Amino acid sequence: MPLEAAPGVEASTIAVTEEWCEDVAGGREGPMRVVTADAKYVLRGQYLHGKKDGIWSTFDPRTSAKTYDATYLDGAGTGEFVGYFPSGKVSFRAMQVNGKLHGPYESFFESGGVASSVRYENGDMTGVMRTSYEGGARKAEGEAGPHGRRGTWNEWDEHGQLLRTSTYAERGGELSCTGPGCAPAPAPEQGGVELAAAVREGVQRRDAGTLIVPRPLALRLFAAYPLWLGVANPVPVTLDGKPYGLQVLAAAPGSVMATLGFLPGDIVTTVNGRAATSRETVAQDEPSLRAAPAITVAFMRAGKLHVIIYRVQ
Repeated sequence: MPLEAAPGVEASTIAVTEEWCEDVAGGREGPMRVVTADAKYVLRGQYLHGKKDGIWSTFDPRTSAKTYDATYLDGAGTGEFVGYFPSGKVSFRAMQVNGKLHGPYESFFESGGVASSVRYENGDMTGVMRTSYEGGARKAEGEAGPHGRRGTWNEWDEHGQLLRTSTYAERGGELSCTGPGCAPAPAPEQGGVELAAAVREGVQRRDAGTLIVPRPLALRLFAAYPLWLGVANPVPVTLDGKPYGLQVLAAAPGSVMATLGFLPGDIVTTVNGRAATSRETVAQDEPSLRAAPAITVAFMRAGKLHVIIYRVQ
């Protein structure tokens, strides 16, 4: 049957329309897409027997540049999961099984070099994690677990000089540090110096729980999502054996995450009412979040529930 348009959803200056195919019983079957009023893609995929199937792609609605490719089987993310820089170059590459990261994970610099590598099993990091400088020199190496760094980690400067050796608790948190790099020092900007500066300048606080984000800046944040969120390194945490949320491990002063209101240790539980149990679940909601006039994030801090509303104008 021909594609049929659902009612347009007005979101400030961007209106999107969802289009899909149906079978004779009215279930979704075949191609679907979400497009802007000027026919730029936001989301594209297909259904098989009412469930997501094959490759689903998300796009930057300003430029139509692809941001993600995720492979689905029987409605669950199963297969390759790839992120892209605005230039079209790969920003990360991973594998999923039943909606969870499983297998090797690599992130890349836009120049093409490997920025980090680790392995996932059923959604949890495991084994040795390695990070590199853009020139290829090793930056850090140590054991990774469900809560991020654990055990012993070594970090080097770009010339190969050992800076620090740190020990981390099983559930995260630095226990000890030796070496010249242990002295407090300004942390690097998260997500790039220019982006962090633009966020500090552009985001305005309306009140204690509401931030105003100009839409061009919001779209820029979405376009650079793998970069700045990857540096913040949110990791899945569980409560009573069940998925609970994403814990922020890094939010340096002046960084994107800090300016958006987060501190290290915060556990994000929902984004616009949907559970934030993994980076993949949040990434899957990216098209609707891009178009939303407001994004509400709930998170736990020191045992108390907090809510921040980002109004996009």
